[in-house]
Amino acid sequence: MTILQYFILAAIFTTTAVSRTFLEGDLVDSISTVEDVNNDERYTTIIDVLADHIDKFSKILNIIRKTDNINYLNELNDDEFTVILPVDDYLDDSVDIDLKTFDIEKFILFGEKLDFHENISAGINTLVIKWGDYPLIFETVNEKVLFYQQRNILNSGSQRNKDKYETYSEILNLDKPLLEEPSEQNCQIYESTSMMPFSKVTLTSFFDIYKDKYYKLNLLSQLVEFYERDYQFMKSFINNTFLVVTDTGLTKNFKNNIELNYIFQTNPELVTFDSNLDSKAKIQLIIDQKLVLSELLIKGLLGNGVKKPGPIETLAGETPFELSYGIDDNGYSIFINEFKAESLPNIIQYKDIETIDYKNGERFGLSYIFNDYELTNTNLEFNLQKYLMGLNAYGFLQEMYYRDLGYLLNDEKEKTIFICVPNHDNVLDDTFDIFEDEYGYNKKNLIYHFIERKINIEKEFADIGKWKYYDSDDEMYQTILFDSMFCKFNKLMGKHCQKLKLYKKKKDRFYINDPSSFEITNPLNPIVINNCLIYLISEPLQLPGSIMQSIGHEFIHTSQSLIFLQNLNLLNLPVNGEGYTIFVPEDIAWNSLDLNLDYMKKNINILNKMWKNFIWEGLLYTNDLQKTNYTNFNGDAIKIIDFVPNNNASSESVHIISKHQNFTLQKGNDILFEQGVIHPVSQIEYPSDIQITLKNLLETTNNGLDFMIFLKEIPELMKIVEENLAYSFIVPTSTAMLKDDQFNVNATDFESLMKLHVINSNATELMKNCDDGDEPVSTLLGGVPVYCKKIDAGGKILSQFLIMKNKQGDEKKVRILQKGCQTNNPNSCIYIVDDPMSLKWLNNNPILELHMNLSWQSFLMGLLVGGFFFLGTQVVGVGIKKYQKELARIDYDEFDDNDPNEGNQGDRRLLSARSNHTQHSLLYNENNQIVNSDYGSVSRPATSNTENENNRTNFEAGYSENSQSQPISVQQKKSQLFGTSY
Repeated sequence: MTILQYFILAAIFTTTAVSRTFLEGDLVDSISTVEDVNNDERYTTIIDVLADHIDKFSKILNIIRKTDNINYLNELNDDEFTVILPVDDYLDDSVDIDLKTFDIEKFILFGEKLDFHENISAGINTLVIKWGDYPLIFETVNEKVLFYQQRNILNSGSQRNKDKYETYSEILNLDKPLLEEPSEQNCQIYESTSMMPFSKVTLTSFFDIYKDKYYKLNLLSQLVEFYERDYQFMKSFINNTFLVVTDTGLTKNFKNNIELNYIFQTNPELVTFDSNLDSKAKIQLIIDQKLVLSELLIKGLLGNGVKKPGPIETLAGETPFELSYGIDDNGYSIFINEFKAESLPNIIQYKDIETIDYKNGERFGLSYIFNDYELTNTNLEFNLQKYLMGLNAYGFLQEMYYRDLGYLLNDEKEKTIFICVPNHDNVLDDTFDIFEDEYGYNKKNLIYHFIERKINIEKEFADIGKWKYYDSDDEMYQTILFDSMFCKFNKLMGKHCQKLKLYKKKKDRFYINDPSSFEITNPLNPIVINNCLIYLISEPLQLPGSIMQSIGHEFIHTSQSLIFLQNLNLLNLPVNGEGYTIFVPEDIAWNSLDLNLDYMKKNINILNKMWKNFIWEGLLYTNDLQKTNYTNFNGDAIKIIDFVPNNNASSESVHIISKHQNFTLQKGNDILFEQGVIHPVSQIEYPSDIQITLKNLLETTNNGLDFMIFLKEIPELMKIVEENLAYSFIVPTSTAMLKDDQFNVNATDFESLMKLHVINSNATELMKNCDDGDEPVSTLLGGVPVYCKKIDAGGKILSQFLIMKNKQGDEKKVRILQKGCQTNNPNSCIYIVDDPMSLKWLNNNPILELHMNLSWQSFLMGLLVGGFFFLGTQVVGVGIKKYQKELARIDYDEFDDNDPNEGNQGDRRLLSARSNHTQHSLLYNENNQIVNSDYGSVSRPATSNTENENNRTNFEAGYSENSQSQPISVQQKKSQLFGTSY
């Protein structure tokens, strides 16, 4: 023995002798006791046994002495108990032991005398013992007995790893005879490898040990973390068994990730911190989360040694089916109904807020890990409010309660809701921010998210397969209109329901109100909760905007209409209590008006009146056509007479017939805006109170004004203009008339020339169709065939031409530049052309025709004809060259301001013009002097220009092979009001 061991032993015997002296009151007996130390028949206590094995227990004996526990141990007289003490080899001298907190009772099991040899031989694998405030679990592995409070399973069930949590120990020397039992005390002493108490393991550290290493426990770990500071609630874990179910097992108990997120990832502290959320919603969330935890808490401690198999109860109360537990694998595992625990029991410490200083001891409970388990969920019911919380739509919820709209979330009425939520694709992502979706909703916008019935989008579109439309990219889509709940608060539309418009594109892609925004991400799989369907959208839904915004979202070309509405101050409509229906012509419709549009641009009152006929007070949707009375913006009463389906169109359309105006609309092509609905129209029909006459059209352009100067020389033709008779006029440009010497009032064929420019009323339809048929367009000059053809000039739009043919089949092409027709007689029109219809060209003598009938003299006659033909060719060639030189000289002299011989030719052509000084003309100024036209110079072009003309396309270079000049380029003018060209 060492000197220290002898000193400890002497101290122990001295303390033992003195204590017995005081107890018995007899000094002699005490001396005799000392003398009997070496007597084999002496009575022994725990201290005596330890002293006999001082080589093993010197360190623990020294601690017992320093803490004055020797007498306590000697005086234990319980019926039976078990003592487990560490041996010196496993106690580190460098570690300071806190003697103030040392508790000898931590090493004693009262009321039971364990025999581990018997346990090993009986095949008992695990045994749970209530060891005072420190319950222990004893496990037999390979004929070794381990005991612990927290078993660290880091890799597999068979491996153990001592990391920072020193939570298990071993009973030593079970293969040798047991330490002798004290003769005065009914107990058994065992050697062990560690001090007690073990390192304390809380529920949080328990999850840290297991999660993401051996089991996935993220859901339950996060839920427990929410309530770890709720000490009153955490009391329910003490002395009970907590069933820790893995993420996989919990997921099977809920319909979807939304319910999982609501229960396991909604932090009640953050929800409570937000004062805008309804207090009832906060309270219900806490109740639901604690209910789930209570269903995982079993009353009492389950395990071999602490509770016999049989019925059990949860802390949540009654369950729809009976719960029963049993012990399996010789105590190694337990099962509840058909669900078996994956782990051995784990003892976990819970702090009690009322005994935080541990004066009343520490509290513990048991825990088992289950990979599969069925929750009862008897009192857990979900509604729309809870689902929106599970979707992290807290910004939306806050506004709903702040705007007093919470009743929409909790009633049982059928409804459909479209909502944008953050992170809805991964509601279990623990990095989400519940305040991420603060989009600044107002009350009207919130109500607009709801439809007051259940909408199965897939089925709704399956029923309207024939409604097909195309956008600007030729992509097919379908549309349906639905009434939203935004009705009684909608003052802009007179408390009519604002509609939602759903688009369906290819590959089952769906959008709201815009074919490119607000995409529905789950159109074929809506979230179902009670009587409500939830559709998720890619961005926050907004109410329809202004006219400009709403039209801008659509793939239609209506820029001209928007310019007109803006300049006429018709974009900001007053609140009328009924809403508005606006018919907006597309650009192609305006362009088709041509001269008529130019006339209206110059007469703003006419354009304004026409637009006010396009705006109706009242709502007209193509999915609900009714013969309702309306009022247009001019104050005229509109009564719809009939709806005529137009089934021949590429998409289903309807023709609306009224007294004032008719419109052809495509079904489902409605455009919603903040005050009603907009209908794009591809045709413009004039209201009955708007009249545009032939004279109006002629006076619209300077070309028409100059042409009227010549018409006045022929009263019968001027009568057509003044009385709006059913004839059409071919009007050359002013420059073309100026250059053509046929337009001469003194010419013998002047009247014929003018009649050649007047089309009979029954031939105007041929001009409009211009279908390249063989039927000629008849003019007042009979016997002259004129044809209308469309020729592709290399672009998308076909150019229209008037073609004259002579007897030899030669053609003269005249291009149509502009056209316009009377409003009350669409077969009376004006056609602006780039070149006059030429009588001179028609009257040119053809080359002499020779007819040979002498067959037996063919050889001789061939020689004669050949000779004559050669001679004639030479003569004609010389004549043409001489004529071209003379023509060039005349053209040069005609436009030379300093030519003294200008008067004679000009006097003859200006006879009519001089008689009418008040008529504005592009040809003549107020002094009856020739001026250059606004449509381009009539003087000979410069060399560079001539070269450019020669470099044009083949079409432009040869459009009129019999013409003496190149095509005339028309310079457009600008409207002062609209800034547009005409």
